[in-house]
Amino acid sequence: MVKVNEKDARLICECLNIAKQYLEESTPANEPTKAAINKKINDIYELIKKIEKYAGYDFFKQIDKCSKKRSDDIAEEAMILSSRK
Repeated sequence: MVKVNEKDARLICECLNIAKQYLEESTPANEPTKAAINKKINDIYELIKKIEKYAGYDFFKQIDKCSKKRSDDIAEEAMILSSRK
């Protein structure tokens, strides 16, 4: 087991979310590739939820909160908010 502090857990969530978004925006070449990408997206989402629980942090709630305040760079705003805690 790897132990990380809350700030590091938040950063990991942010990086995983960037990877998830990249996969969601990708165009699979065929159905098996599409299935593999969808599985990876689900795996990333589940991993984010585990890290959130460990860190006592709701990443997607922060994203929603930031998107209501500002619509241009949501991830940056979430990172700023998370660094203030």
